[in-house]
Amino acid sequence: MLDESAEFKGVKLHKAGDARVLAFPDNGIIMGKADVAHAAKMLNGATIIAVHMDAVNHTSVSRKDLREFVKKEGIESKITIPNDGEIIKF
Repeated sequence: MLDESAEFKGVKLHKAGDARVLAFPDNGIIMGKADVAHAAKMLNGATIIAVHMDAVNHTSVSRKDLREFVKKEGIESKITIPNDGEIIKF
């Protein structure tokens, strides 16, 4: 099991739902789509597991949104977006 700060064999776990709260309406309190793309470029060779979408009522990015963005950006080989309950083996 990986936690939010986990780094295991080049694997990074990122909360990527672009969560918003009333105190910070113009800035996400966790990563959004652009942050995921930036991380994919900066973390050369790492696999990013994007989580925390569709999980709570304050996220503004869904798995579907992020999957479409990742494909459009051509970074799908660097980003894994698991479904609820999905097990990922490396």
